[in-house]
Amino acid sequence: MTEEEVQELARLLRKASAEGLGVPRLPKAAFVAMKGVIKQPTVEVLITRDGRDLLFTPRHDKDWDGWHVPGGFVGAEESLEQACARIGSRELGVTVTLERLVGHYSWTDHPYASAISLLCLCRADAAPKDGQFFAELPANLITQHRAMLERWWPPR
Repeated sequence: MTEEEVQELARLLRKASAEGLGVPRLPKAAFVAMKGVIKQPTVEVLITRDGRDLLFTPRHDKDWDGWHVPGGFVGAEESLEQACARIGSRELGVTVTLERLVGHYSWTDHPYASAISLLCLCRADAAPKDGQFFAELPANLITQHRAMLERWWPPR
């Protein structure tokens, strides 16, 4: 990159920040353009009733049709606790509290980011409004979620 290009990129990043367009509100095209440049942390919200089962929610979009762990990208100004709470509220309709990290997964083949997933064991204040608890990993679980859970679940 030329010095002029570097300065223009820096100006645009400052503008996005000033307009409140940090992750996860950054326009998708800009977010995707960062793939391979910046590692993006995500939280995977693990909720269990008994320490053995896990909550999965249905997902039906162009990237996946099946079950997945509720989760999303950590906002530029968010703590892990805040990100878990946002995901719990948005995807499950409940308040969740981060209890502890149980693992991590470098998701190099994510469809639109260089993601590192942080597996967060969380407690819900009520029954989630969506999803189903499974004692075994469901057959049609996102491949990467299966890989991370086979390595890190149950917590050691």
